[in-house]
Amino acid sequence: MDYAAKLLTVAMASIAELWVSIPMGFLFKLVPIDIVLATGLGASIGVAAVLLVGAPLRDRVMSRFFRQSSSYARSASIMNRYGAIGLGLLAPIIFGAPLTAILGIALGADARRLALWSIAGVWLWTLGLVILGTYAPKILLSFIAL
Repeated sequence: MDYAAKLLTVAMASIAELWVSIPMGFLFKLVPIDIVLATGLGASIGVAAVLLVGAPLRDRVMSRFFRQSSSYARSASIMNRYGAIGLGLLAPIIFGAPLTAILGIALGADARRLALWSIAGVWLWTLGLVILGTYAPKILLSFIAL
């Protein structure tokens, strides 16, 4: 598989879940900055796509699948306590970026504000996890070598 196909695969995986795409980038032996860019762009596209779908579809999906779920309860707790900022920054790593957008809108968050903070959360978590994935093995190996 060539490098561009690997980048596209990581970006497509990140539309659904950050926890899958970042390790996938490391397994493909991509450069860390490329992992950040592919994952961040893919997850941002996922958030934007969900927010653009429209309120009626989101409401129908929420009423059918998520009202009784633990994800909904946890998101409601975060939303009530910290608002769109807390949900946008914390939830992408907990629930995934698209589900965060769905839950946030269902909980009554302003779509623009939620988009801003969800995309910021996606980029912050992506950068942090790629830095951790890049340097943690080296640090752990240096402690083991002592």
